[in-house]
Amino acid sequence: MVNYPVQTVLKDGTPILMRLLGPDDKENLRRGFEELSVRTRRLRFLTLQDRLTESQLNYLTNMDNKNHLALGAFDTSHGEQKGIGVARYIRMSAEPETAEFAVTVLDAYQGRGVGRLLCELLIEAAQENAIKTFRGYIAQENASLVELLKQLGARSRMEESHLLRVDLDLPPVAAS
Repeated sequence: MVNYPVQTVLKDGTPILMRLLGPDDKENLRRGFEELSVRTRRLRFLTLQDRLTESQLNYLTNMDNKNHLALGAFDTSHGEQKGIGVARYIRMSAEPETAEFAVTVLDAYQGRGVGRLLCELLIEAAQENAIKTFRGYIAQENASLVELLKQLGARSRMEESHLLRVDLDLPPVAAS
């Protein structure tokens, strides 16, 4: 069982804290979204979006942590928690052992291991909640995420022009 928060250090020495997100994180999400480049926004949301609406912020921060769970990564190197990434899953009602997942990392922190750490922790949380498969829809040009998911054992197939459907079977939880 994961005990939050989780503190770790990136390969470059940056200390980060990962924890569950909740209603008090609306402003963190708003600020983080504003820091994303247009390209990263398009790759993550598969559309051009200028800002997160209040309705979206409510949806993204009000979760039950079983069927809808989100983890935030925070850089703590300057004595405060600067949001740098988010990973979430939402259980699919038609396939209760499957959850749609998404990962977003601020441009300045991409390629530093934040996405991998968030994915690994998200997988653990999902396993604890009886989720056996992650499914994601990813822009084919999102090479770094496609490569990370391939390293984790994901299968992918072209869904639409430039859109991949990725399925990642989660390993069974080890008996304790």
